Amino acid sequence: MLPTASIKALEALGAKLVALVPETQREWAEENMSDGVLVLGDHTGRMKKWFDERPTPMIFLRPDRFVAGACLHQNGPATLQAILDSMGRAAEQHRAKSQGSTLSV
Repeated sequence: MLPTASIKALEALGAKLVALVPETQREWAEENMSDGVLVLGDHTGRMKKWFDERPTPMIFLRPDRFVAGACLHQNGPATLQAILDSMGRAAEQHRAKSQGSTLSV
């Protein structure tokens, strides 16, 4: 679902690719997903309900469990790039503050 460049950017960050499927589909998904994708089964249906309430099947989740981005699959690369761009700006602002200079964005 993501092009190679997007996958490489995520790998550079140490991000994990996770596929969340109904528990009844987990075994099939584990056999058929790309290498490096962690497959989790939704045995309670809570995640299905969460996704049913939102029109966005692709989620970019930060380590603190904050949703950094949510989109349709076809918008995944652009959404990821926007997240990476904002991370770069945040890092630049932090460096500028620690050096005592200002940065206009």
